[in-house]
Amino acid sequence: MTLRSYLWGMKISAALSFVACLMVIWYVDPIKSGLIGILLFYATTLLLLAALLVLFFTWMRRHFLEEEFSLAYLAASFRQGILLAIMAIALLLLQQFRMLTWWDSSLVVAGMLLVELYFLTRKN
Repeated sequence: MTLRSYLWGMKISAALSFVACLMVIWYVDPIKSGLIGILLFYATTLLLLAALLVLFFTWMRRHFLEEEFSLAYLAASFRQGILLAIMAIALLLLQQFRMLTWWDSSLVVAGMLLVELYFLTRKN
């Protein structure tokens, strides 16, 4: 797969997840639908954030790295985008249950940093 086709696929998936997220926000009542509506909201938000963050990190690497951009950087962009999206969803869940405080959010951020450090330091 070429970089161009990967980026177009990611842009299309970001647009589709944006439409799905808007449809869930507009048409799903969380009180009437219960757990299913809440899960749909979090799933579509996770997909939207992940797609946007992967595109952002890919753009940052292409724009600011002096050397030629290769497909090897896509794995890091994908991993970091997914991790940040999971972190945002975890913070939203804590806020939903009214448990979000600064030390809880710093623990979530520290946990995601530890996961990223594991991937950066492991040997292939």
